[in-house]
Amino acid sequence: MIYGFRFIFRKPFFLNLNVDVTEFCTQNCKMCNAELHRDTKDIIGADNVLNHFKKLKKYHFATCSLSGGEPTLVSDIWKVFPMAKKQFPFGVLLLSNLYGNKDRIFKIMEEALKNGIDISISFDGFGEVADKLRGAKRVSEIVEENLWRLKELREATPSKSKITLHTVMCDDNLDQVPDIINLSKKLGFKQSITVVNSFFYLDEPDMPQMTKIDKLVEVVNLAIEQEHITQNREFLKGIVTFSKGEAPKLCPYLTTQLKAFKLFLKPEGDASLCDRVPLGNIYRDKNLNEMFKKDEYAKAVESYRKCSGCWLGCFVVPMIKYKKILTKLK
Repeated sequence: MIYGFRFIFRKPFFLNLNVDVTEFCTQNCKMCNAELHRDTKDIIGADNVLNHFKKLKKYHFATCSLSGGEPTLVSDIWKVFPMAKKQFPFGVLLLSNLYGNKDRIFKIMEEALKNGIDISISFDGFGEVADKLRGAKRVSEIVEENLWRLKELREATPSKSKITLHTVMCDDNLDQVPDIINLSKKLGFKQSITVVNSFFYLDEPDMPQMTKIDKLVEVVNLAIEQEHITQNREFLKGIVTFSKGEAPKLCPYLTTQLKAFKLFLKPEGDASLCDRVPLGNIYRDKNLNEMFKKDEYAKAVESYRKCSGCWLGCFVVPMIKYKKILTKLK
């Protein structure tokens, strides 16, 4: 009810809370925009995440994403699932690369399924291509085995959880994307795709590229025909337009109502937008709304004005839907 009220009266509202439960990861992906500190292994534990939830309960976030780093490195993260399910009425998403200690991973996955937590698994290719993109060894061999085990676990566990394979496309893996889509279909999982982005705030000289536009058109058309692809067709078609440098800039942070729709939270409580530059800290600042009046926020917004734009589903899909709703309200 609260979200509909604030939308109708054109007031900003908080939609998604993205909690980075650790800044340590088991892989080293060049196209990743998360701020990682693999040398510190900064893993906060379930109690800290629960404290974050309690602190932010009054803001009525609609959804929550548990990410990192690799969240399954937090061995007791499953303890937050019941509270998360109650506090975030429109869904909780656990993001994982499904690569690491299997006993720990599947304890967490079992509890996620029991609690109706949605699961998104990063899967970008097979063989040497996967190892190159994910910065680890035997990636597809290990993850494929775990995917089939996850399928068996879901079949054995009554669950409403949605499991999705998520693939970031680039020149290196484009030829393999049809096989990835076929794999997710065989597993009975959903599939989401996007294209590599050169984030304006990153300085990564080896960032993968997307230049094979003709092949990309072929792959996107294939995806559009698949019922298990989760994104709407307008977003999928926009992947090609974006890769050609012709897509419109759809940034929620530059949209008054959605300027705070996705907030990133670091392990120690620092809150930020997509660039991970802290706007403030939920334990040191009086409230989130005050953060959006500080100089740090004004600087962030100014930098986003200079950004050429991205084509990430978590940002662009809501903007597409937002514009359609506004058109109907006129």
